[in-house]
Amino acid sequence: MKRRDWVRAACLWGWTSSALTVARLAVLVILEVKLRGRAPDVVLWDISHQADQAALHAAVAALFMVALASAGDGSRIKARLTALLAIAASVSALSGWPGGEVHQVPGLDSTRNQLGWALFILTSFALVQLQRWLSLNDWR
Repeated sequence: MKRRDWVRAACLWGWTSSALTVARLAVLVILEVKLRGRAPDVVLWDISHQADQAALHAAVAALFMVALASAGDGSRIKARLTALLAIAASVSALSGWPGGEVHQVPGLDSTRNQLGWALFILTSFALVQLQRWLSLNDWR
């Protein structure tokens, strides 16, 4: 890889990890303030202590996603498998699973939680497709 390819990969990793971190923290705020009725100032204080864990989780997931975006160049099956793994990494970062606090990871027990998981999956699919498109068009 040339130097410009490394810079593009680093930029792709940076915006992906930033987007995942901001989205996860927004999900936590919405979950705690709107759905659980907690005071916004208390929620922001609690979440400020979790931001480093969310950012680390997002950075690792984004690095995995960038590696998978450039690895899926072979066959159609390989491309689909790498996309599926990248979607799983993104969903993990968005939902906070497996490292998040138990009460802050949505379950599958209600329609609202199931809708949340569906939104995580759709958002992750869109993010992976955008990332793959950028990696294929800019890295060549």
